[in-house]
Amino acid sequence: MPEQDHQFEPLEHYLSSLPSRETREYERRIAKCADYCSAHQKEGELLALLDSGLPIAFDAFFCMCTLYRRNRDFALMAELMQSHPEFHSYPLYNHIRIQYLVHSEAFYDYDALLQMAYDDARTFRDNSGFLQAFCNAFVTICENCNDDDRSRLVRNWYDTVLIGINQALENDPTYAKFYVTKARLIAQKGQYREADELLRKAISNEDSSRHDYAITIANYQYYRLRFHVDERLFLLASRMEQLETICSSLVAGGSENAEPGEGADEPDAYDGDAPFAFISYAHSDRSEVCGVLRFLQQRGIRFWYDKGIEPGEEWPEKVALRLAESGVVVVMLSAAALASANVRREVNLALSENKKLIVVQLDNAELSLGMKLQFGLFQMILKSNYSCRQFYGLIGNSITKELAK
Repeated sequence: MPEQDHQFEPLEHYLSSLPSRETREYERRIAKCADYCSAHQKEGELLALLDSGLPIAFDAFFCMCTLYRRNRDFALMAELMQSHPEFHSYPLYNHIRIQYLVHSEAFYDYDALLQMAYDDARTFRDNSGFLQAFCNAFVTICENCNDDDRSRLVRNWYDTVLIGINQALENDPTYAKFYVTKARLIAQKGQYREADELLRKAISNEDSSRHDYAITIANYQYYRLRFHVDERLFLLASRMEQLETICSSLVAGGSENAEPGEGADEPDAYDGDAPFAFISYAHSDRSEVCGVLRFLQQRGIRFWYDKGIEPGEEWPEKVALRLAESGVVVVMLSAAALASANVRREVNLALSENKKLIVVQLDNAELSLGMKLQFGLFQMILKSNYSCRQFYGLIGNSITKELAK
Protein backbone atom coordinates (compact mmCIF):
# COMPACT_ATOMS: atom_id res chain seq x y z
CA MET A 1 0.00 0.00 0.00
CA PRO A 2 1.46 3.44 -0.94
CA GLU A 3 2.62 5.45 2.02
CA GLN A 4 0.05 8.22 1.49
CA ASP A 5 -2.78 5.66 1.70
CA HIS A 6 -1.89 4.71 5.29
CA GLN A 7 -3.68 7.85 6.48
CA PHE A 8 -7.04 6.27 5.60
CA GLU A 9 -6.53 3.06 7.57
CA PRO A 10 -8.51 2.19 9.49
CA LEU A 11 -11.40 4.11 7.91
CA GLU A 12 -13.15 4.44 11.27
CA HIS A 13 -10.13 6.25 12.69
CA TYR A 14 -9.82 8.50 9.62
CA LEU A 15 -13.48 9.54 9.72
CA SER A 16 -13.29 10.12 13.49
CA SER A 17 -10.40 12.56 13.02
CA LEU A 18 -12.12 14.82 10.49
CA PRO A 19 -12.34 18.57 11.22
CA SER A 20 -15.62 20.41 11.80
CA ARG A 21 -18.27 19.57 9.20
CA GLU A 22 -18.80 23.25 8.43
CA THR A 23 -15.26 23.75 7.12
CA ARG A 24 -13.86 23.51 3.62
CA GLU A 25 -11.15 21.15 4.91
CA TYR A 26 -13.82 18.67 6.01
CA GLU A 27 -15.19 18.46 2.45
CA ARG A 28 -11.67 18.18 1.01
CA ARG A 29 -10.83 15.24 3.25
CA ILE A 30 -14.15 13.54 2.53
CA ALA A 31 -13.39 13.85 -1.18
CA LYS A 32 -9.93 12.30 -0.71
CA CYS A 33 -11.47 9.47 1.30
CA ALA A 34 -14.00 8.85 -1.49
CA ASP A 35 -11.14 8.67 -4.01
CA TYR A 36 -9.30 6.18 -1.81
CA CYS A 37 -12.38 3.98 -1.24
CA SER A 38 -13.18 3.93 -4.95
CA ALA A 39 -9.62 3.00 -5.92
CA HIS A 40 -9.34 0.23 -3.27
CA GLN A 41 -12.88 -1.22 -3.34
CA LYS A 42 -13.69 -0.04 0.19
CA GLU A 43 -17.38 0.64 -0.49
CA GLY A 44 -18.49 -2.29 1.67
CA GLU A 45 -16.49 -1.02 4.63
CA LEU A 46 -17.96 2.46 4.20
CA LEU A 47 -21.52 1.09 4.08
CA ALA A 48 -20.86 -0.89 7.24
CA LEU A 49 -19.73 2.27 9.05
CA LEU A 50 -22.77 4.11 7.68
CA ASP A 51 -25.10 1.56 9.31
CA SER A 52 -23.03 1.21 12.49
CA GLY A 53 -24.89 3.81 14.55
CA LEU A 54 -21.54 5.40 15.45
CA PRO A 55 -21.12 9.21 15.53
CA ILE A 56 -19.21 8.91 12.24
CA ALA A 57 -22.20 7.35 10.42
CA PHE A 58 -23.10 10.63 8.72
CA ASP A 59 -19.49 11.13 7.63
CA ALA A 60 -19.55 7.68 6.01
CA PHE A 61 -22.88 8.64 4.38
CA PHE A 62 -21.40 11.87 3.00
CA CYS A 63 -18.33 9.97 1.74
CA MET A 64 -20.48 7.32 0.06
CA CYS A 65 -22.66 9.96 -1.63
CA THR A 66 -19.51 11.69 -2.89
CA LEU A 67 -18.21 8.39 -4.26
CA TYR A 68 -21.48 7.64 -6.06
CA ARG A 69 -21.67 11.17 -7.46
CA ARG A 70 -18.13 11.04 -8.84
CA ASN A 71 -18.78 7.64 -10.40
CA ARG A 72 -22.10 8.99 -11.76
CA ASP A 73 -24.01 6.21 -9.99
CA PHE A 74 -26.97 8.53 -9.44
CA ALA A 75 -29.55 5.76 -9.02
CA LEU A 76 -27.49 4.32 -6.16
CA MET A 77 -26.99 7.79 -4.68
CA ALA A 78 -30.75 8.50 -4.77
CA GLU A 79 -31.48 5.12 -3.16
CA LEU A 80 -28.92 5.77 -0.42
CA MET A 81 -30.41 9.20 0.34
CA GLN A 82 -33.95 7.82 0.48
CA SER A 83 -33.00 4.91 2.73
CA HIS A 84 -31.43 7.15 5.40
CA PRO A 85 -34.03 9.74 6.42
CA GLU A 86 -32.24 10.11 9.77
CA PHE A 87 -29.67 12.31 8.02
CA HIS A 88 -32.18 14.66 6.41
CA SER A 89 -32.05 17.08 9.35
CA TYR A 90 -28.26 17.42 9.27
CA PRO A 91 -27.03 20.87 8.14
CA LEU A 92 -24.96 19.35 5.32
CA TYR A 93 -27.77 17.24 3.90
CA ASN A 94 -29.06 20.05 1.68
CA HIS A 95 -25.57 20.36 0.21
CA ILE A 96 -25.60 16.66 -0.69
CA ARG A 97 -29.09 16.97 -2.16
CA ILE A 98 -28.11 19.98 -4.27
CA GLN A 99 -25.08 18.10 -5.60
CA TYR A 100 -27.31 15.18 -6.53
CA LEU A 101 -29.91 17.34 -8.28
CA VAL A 102 -27.31 19.29 -10.26
CA HIS A 103 -24.99 16.47 -11.31
CA SER A 104 -27.80 14.06 -12.15
CA GLU A 105 -29.63 16.91 -13.94
CA ALA A 106 -32.75 15.92 -12.02
CA PHE A 107 -33.97 19.51 -11.65
CA TYR A 108 -37.15 21.05 -12.95
CA ASP A 109 -37.73 24.25 -10.96
CA TYR A 110 -34.58 26.22 -11.79
CA ASP A 111 -35.20 29.17 -9.49
CA ALA A 112 -36.10 26.96 -6.52
CA LEU A 113 -32.89 24.97 -6.92
CA LEU A 114 -30.77 28.12 -7.27
CA GLN A 115 -32.43 29.71 -4.25
CA MET A 116 -31.75 26.57 -2.19
CA ALA A 117 -28.10 26.52 -3.28
CA TYR A 118 -27.75 30.26 -2.63
CA ASP A 119 -29.25 29.96 0.86
CA ASP A 120 -26.88 27.08 1.56
CA ALA A 121 -23.89 29.16 0.44
CA ARG A 122 -24.99 32.03 2.69
CA THR A 123 -25.41 29.69 5.66
CA PHE A 124 -21.86 28.38 5.16
CA ARG A 125 -20.48 31.66 3.87
CA ASP A 126 -16.87 30.86 4.86
CA ASN A 127 -16.86 27.54 2.99
CA SER A 128 -15.84 28.01 -0.64
CA GLY A 129 -17.15 24.54 -1.47
CA PHE A 130 -20.71 25.72 -0.86
CA LEU A 131 -20.11 28.79 -3.03
CA GLN A 132 -18.84 26.46 -5.76
CA ALA A 133 -21.96 24.28 -5.44
CA PHE A 134 -24.20 27.33 -5.92
CA CYS A 135 -22.21 28.62 -8.89
CA ASN A 136 -21.99 25.17 -10.47
CA ALA A 137 -25.77 24.79 -10.13
CA PHE A 138 -26.25 28.03 -12.07
CA VAL A 139 -23.94 27.21 -14.98
CA THR A 140 -25.20 23.63 -15.25
CA ILE A 141 -28.79 24.85 -15.51
CA CYS A 142 -27.81 27.49 -18.09
CA GLU A 143 -26.03 24.89 -20.20
CA ASN A 144 -29.11 22.65 -20.25
CA CYS A 145 -32.16 24.95 -20.35
CA ASN A 146 -33.78 26.69 -23.33
CA ASP A 147 -32.70 30.14 -24.58
CA ASP A 148 -35.57 32.04 -22.94
CA ASP A 149 -34.94 30.53 -19.50
CA ARG A 150 -31.20 31.03 -19.88
CA SER A 151 -31.61 34.73 -20.74
CA ARG A 152 -33.90 35.22 -17.74
CA LEU A 153 -31.57 33.37 -15.35
CA VAL A 154 -28.54 35.33 -16.59
CA ARG A 155 -30.41 38.61 -16.01
CA ASN A 156 -31.54 37.61 -12.50
CA TRP A 157 -28.59 35.62 -11.15
CA TYR A 158 -25.39 36.26 -13.14
CA ASP A 159 -23.94 39.09 -11.04
CA THR A 160 -24.59 37.22 -7.78
CA VAL A 161 -22.98 34.05 -9.15
CA LEU A 162 -19.94 35.98 -10.41
CA ILE A 163 -19.42 37.47 -6.94
CA GLY A 164 -19.73 33.97 -5.48
CA ILE A 165 -17.17 32.26 -7.71
CA ASN A 166 -14.73 35.17 -7.33
CA GLN A 167 -15.03 34.80 -3.56
CA ALA A 168 -14.42 31.06 -3.83
CA LEU A 169 -11.27 31.69 -5.90
CA GLU A 170 -10.07 34.29 -3.42
CA ASN A 171 -10.53 31.78 -0.58
CA ASP A 172 -8.85 28.92 -2.46
CA PRO A 173 -6.91 30.05 -5.55
CA THR A 174 -5.29 26.64 -6.11
CA TYR A 175 -8.46 24.58 -6.55
CA ALA A 176 -8.77 23.74 -10.25
CA LYS A 177 -12.53 23.21 -10.39
CA PHE A 178 -13.24 26.80 -9.31
CA TYR A 179 -11.49 28.05 -12.47
CA VAL A 180 -13.58 25.67 -14.58
CA THR A 181 -16.80 26.94 -13.01
CA LYS A 182 -15.84 30.57 -13.62
CA ALA A 183 -14.91 29.72 -17.22
CA ARG A 184 -18.32 28.13 -17.78
CA LEU A 185 -19.95 31.16 -16.14
CA ILE A 186 -18.34 33.91 -18.22
CA ALA A 187 -18.92 31.83 -21.37
CA GLN A 188 -22.63 32.52 -20.76
CA LYS A 189 -21.84 36.12 -21.72
CA GLY A 190 -19.73 35.22 -24.73
CA GLN A 191 -16.33 35.77 -23.06
CA TYR A 192 -14.91 32.66 -24.72
CA ARG A 193 -11.25 33.65 -24.86
CA GLU A 194 -11.16 34.61 -21.20
CA ALA A 195 -12.90 31.30 -20.44
CA ASP A 196 -10.17 29.41 -22.32
CA GLU A 197 -7.51 31.15 -20.23
CA LEU A 198 -9.24 29.98 -17.05
CA LEU A 199 -9.48 26.42 -18.33
CA ARG A 200 -5.76 26.35 -19.06
CA LYS A 201 -5.15 27.51 -15.51
CA ALA A 202 -7.44 24.74 -14.21
CA ILE A 203 -5.49 22.11 -16.16
CA SER A 204 -2.20 23.34 -14.73
CA ASN A 205 -3.61 23.38 -11.17
CA GLU A 206 -5.33 19.99 -11.21
CA ASP A 207 -4.04 17.37 -8.75
CA SER A 208 -2.30 14.71 -10.85
CA SER A 209 -2.47 12.20 -7.98
CA ARG A 210 -6.26 11.85 -8.35
CA HIS A 211 -7.22 8.38 -9.52
CA ASP A 212 -9.57 9.98 -12.08
CA TYR A 213 -7.04 12.61 -13.19
CA ALA A 214 -7.13 11.60 -16.88
CA ILE A 215 -10.95 11.74 -16.97
CA THR A 216 -10.95 15.10 -15.21
CA ILE A 217 -8.48 16.63 -17.67
CA ALA A 218 -10.48 15.21 -20.58
CA ASN A 219 -13.55 16.95 -19.16
CA TYR A 220 -11.69 20.27 -19.01
CA GLN A 221 -10.55 19.80 -22.61
CA TYR A 222 -14.17 19.09 -23.58
CA TYR A 223 -15.16 22.53 -22.28
CA ARG A 224 -12.31 24.15 -24.19
CA LEU A 225 -13.59 22.55 -27.42
CA ARG A 226 -17.19 23.43 -26.57
CA PHE A 227 -16.35 27.10 -26.05
CA HIS A 228 -14.41 27.19 -29.31
CA VAL A 229 -17.40 25.79 -31.20
CA ASP A 230 -19.87 28.08 -29.36
CA GLU A 231 -17.80 31.13 -30.28
CA ARG A 232 -17.83 30.18 -33.97
CA LEU A 233 -21.58 29.47 -33.89
CA PHE A 234 -22.25 32.79 -32.15
CA LEU A 235 -20.29 34.72 -34.78
CA LEU A 236 -22.00 32.82 -37.59
CA ALA A 237 -25.49 33.42 -36.16
CA SER A 238 -24.77 37.14 -35.68
CA ARG A 239 -23.60 37.51 -39.25
CA MET A 240 -26.58 35.60 -40.62
CA GLU A 241 -29.02 37.80 -38.70
CA GLN A 242 -27.25 40.94 -39.87
CA LEU A 243 -27.64 39.71 -43.44
CA GLU A 244 -31.35 39.00 -42.81
CA THR A 245 -31.80 42.57 -41.55
CA ILE A 246 -30.03 44.02 -44.60
CA CYS A 247 -32.10 41.85 -46.96
CA SER A 248 -35.33 42.88 -45.23
CA SER A 249 -34.36 46.52 -45.60
CA LEU A 250 -33.64 46.09 -49.31
CA VAL A 251 -36.95 44.31 -49.88
CA ALA A 252 -38.71 47.14 -48.05
CA GLY A 253 -37.44 49.64 -50.61
CA GLY A 254 -33.67 50.10 -50.41
CA SER A 255 -31.99 51.66 -53.44
CA GLU A 256 -29.13 49.98 -55.29
CA ASN A 257 -27.72 53.41 -56.06
CA ALA A 258 -27.60 54.60 -52.47
CA GLU A 259 -24.16 55.09 -50.98
CA PRO A 260 -23.37 53.16 -47.75
CA GLY A 261 -24.85 55.02 -44.82
CA GLU A 262 -26.78 57.45 -47.01
CA GLY A 263 -30.21 57.85 -48.60
CA ALA A 264 -32.55 54.86 -48.46
CA ASP A 265 -30.07 53.04 -46.19
CA GLU A 266 -30.83 55.54 -43.44
CA PRO A 267 -34.34 55.55 -41.97
CA ASP A 268 -36.16 58.85 -41.77
CA ALA A 269 -36.33 60.58 -38.41
CA TYR A 270 -39.85 61.01 -37.02
CA ASP A 271 -40.97 64.64 -37.07
CA GLY A 272 -44.50 64.54 -35.59
CA ASP A 273 -46.06 65.13 -32.18
CA ALA A 274 -46.76 61.50 -31.12
CA PRO A 275 -44.49 59.91 -28.46
CA PHE A 276 -41.08 58.99 -29.90
CA ALA A 277 -37.61 57.90 -28.78
CA PHE A 278 -34.57 60.17 -29.08
CA ILE A 279 -31.44 58.31 -30.26
CA SER A 280 -28.09 59.55 -28.95
CA TYR A 281 -24.99 58.05 -30.60
CA ALA A 282 -21.50 58.72 -31.91
CA HIS A 283 -21.27 59.43 -35.65
CA SER A 284 -18.58 56.78 -36.12
CA ASP A 285 -21.18 54.21 -34.98
CA ARG A 286 -23.75 55.47 -37.51
CA SER A 287 -23.76 52.33 -39.68
CA GLU A 288 -24.38 50.02 -36.71
CA VAL A 289 -26.98 52.36 -35.20
CA CYS A 290 -28.84 52.54 -38.52
CA GLY A 291 -29.15 48.74 -38.45
CA VAL A 292 -31.01 49.08 -35.15
CA LEU A 293 -33.13 51.95 -36.48
CA ARG A 294 -34.17 49.99 -39.57
CA PHE A 295 -35.42 47.25 -37.26
CA LEU A 296 -37.34 49.80 -35.14
CA GLN A 297 -38.83 51.30 -38.28
CA GLN A 298 -40.07 47.88 -39.42
CA ARG A 299 -41.69 47.44 -36.01
CA GLY A 300 -43.48 50.79 -36.36
CA ILE A 301 -41.56 52.39 -33.49
CA ARG A 302 -41.15 56.16 -33.79
CA PHE A 303 -37.69 57.66 -33.22
CA TRP A 304 -35.70 60.79 -33.94
CA TYR A 305 -31.97 61.06 -34.59
CA ASP A 306 -29.80 63.71 -36.15
CA LYS A 307 -30.08 62.61 -39.76
CA GLY A 308 -28.64 65.25 -42.02
CA ILE A 309 -26.54 66.94 -39.33
CA GLU A 310 -22.86 66.60 -40.21
CA PRO A 311 -20.31 65.62 -37.52
CA GLY A 312 -18.40 68.90 -37.85
CA GLU A 313 -21.42 71.13 -37.30
CA GLU A 314 -22.16 72.76 -33.98
CA TRP A 315 -24.70 71.07 -31.68
CA PRO A 316 -27.96 72.50 -33.11
CA GLU A 317 -30.90 73.86 -31.24
CA LYS A 318 -33.18 71.35 -32.96
CA VAL A 319 -31.36 68.42 -31.31
CA ALA A 320 -31.99 69.89 -27.86
CA LEU A 321 -35.61 70.62 -28.72
CA ARG A 322 -36.33 67.10 -30.00
CA LEU A 323 -34.62 65.57 -26.98
CA ALA A 324 -36.79 67.65 -24.65
CA GLU A 325 -39.93 66.58 -26.57
CA SER A 326 -39.06 62.86 -26.62
CA GLY A 327 -40.69 60.18 -24.48
CA VAL A 328 -37.44 58.25 -23.83
CA VAL A 329 -33.76 58.75 -24.65
CA VAL A 330 -31.81 55.78 -26.03
CA VAL A 331 -28.06 56.19 -25.51
CA MET A 332 -26.00 54.05 -27.92
CA LEU A 333 -22.82 53.64 -25.89
CA SER A 334 -19.45 52.65 -27.30
CA ALA A 335 -15.82 53.70 -26.91
CA ALA A 336 -16.49 56.37 -29.54
CA ALA A 337 -19.67 57.56 -27.79
CA LEU A 338 -17.85 57.88 -24.48
CA ALA A 339 -15.33 60.15 -26.20
CA SER A 340 -18.03 62.20 -27.96
CA ALA A 341 -18.71 65.67 -26.55
CA ASN A 342 -22.13 65.69 -28.27
CA VAL A 343 -23.21 62.43 -26.65
CA ARG A 344 -22.11 63.72 -23.25
CA ARG A 345 -24.09 66.93 -23.76
CA GLU A 346 -27.17 64.95 -24.81
CA VAL A 347 -26.91 62.70 -21.77
CA ASN A 348 -26.51 65.67 -19.42
CA LEU A 349 -29.51 67.41 -20.97
CA ALA A 350 -31.59 64.22 -20.72
CA LEU A 351 -30.75 63.90 -17.02
CA SER A 352 -31.50 67.57 -16.38
CA GLU A 353 -34.88 67.10 -18.11
CA ASN A 354 -35.56 63.99 -15.97
CA LYS A 355 -35.84 61.82 -19.07
CA LYS A 356 -36.03 58.04 -18.85
CA LEU A 357 -32.84 56.53 -20.34
CA ILE A 358 -32.29 53.21 -22.05
CA VAL A 359 -28.55 52.59 -22.25
CA VAL A 360 -27.45 50.29 -25.08
CA GLN A 361 -23.81 49.15 -24.91
CA LEU A 362 -22.60 48.41 -28.44
CA ASP A 363 -19.22 47.19 -27.18
CA ASN A 364 -17.50 46.41 -23.89
CA ALA A 365 -15.97 49.85 -23.42
CA GLU A 366 -15.19 50.50 -19.76
CA LEU A 367 -17.44 53.12 -18.19
CA SER A 368 -15.91 55.81 -16.03
CA LEU A 369 -17.05 56.07 -12.42
CA GLY A 370 -19.06 59.14 -13.37
CA MET A 371 -20.84 57.26 -16.17
CA LYS A 372 -21.53 54.32 -13.86
CA LEU A 373 -23.04 56.74 -11.37
CA GLN A 374 -25.16 58.42 -14.08
CA PHE A 375 -26.44 55.21 -15.64
CA GLY A 376 -26.74 53.05 -12.52
CA LEU A 377 -30.49 53.63 -12.12
CA PHE A 378 -31.42 52.96 -15.75
CA GLN A 379 -31.91 49.88 -17.90
CA MET A 380 -28.72 48.78 -19.63
CA ILE A 381 -28.60 46.41 -22.61
CA LEU A 382 -25.19 44.89 -23.41
CA LYS A 383 -25.02 43.70 -27.02
CA SER A 384 -22.54 40.88 -26.32
CA ASN A 385 -25.11 39.19 -24.04
CA TYR A 386 -27.52 38.46 -26.87
CA SER A 387 -27.83 37.23 -30.41
CA CYS A 388 -28.45 39.94 -33.02
CA ARG A 389 -32.17 39.11 -33.16
CA GLN A 390 -32.52 39.12 -29.36
CA PHE A 391 -30.55 42.38 -29.12
CA TYR A 392 -32.77 44.25 -31.59
CA GLY A 393 -35.92 42.78 -30.07
CA LEU A 394 -34.97 43.81 -26.53
CA ILE A 395 -34.29 47.40 -27.63
CA GLY A 396 -37.62 47.55 -29.48
CA ASN A 397 -39.58 46.09 -26.57
CA SER A 398 -37.91 48.44 -24.07
CA ILE A 399 -38.72 51.54 -26.15
CA THR A 400 -42.32 50.41 -26.73
CA LYS A 401 -42.79 49.86 -23.02
CA GLU A 402 -41.47 53.31 -22.11
CA LEU A 403 -43.47 55.14 -24.79
CA ALA A 404 -46.66 53.43 -23.61
CA LYS A 405 -46.35 54.91 -20.10
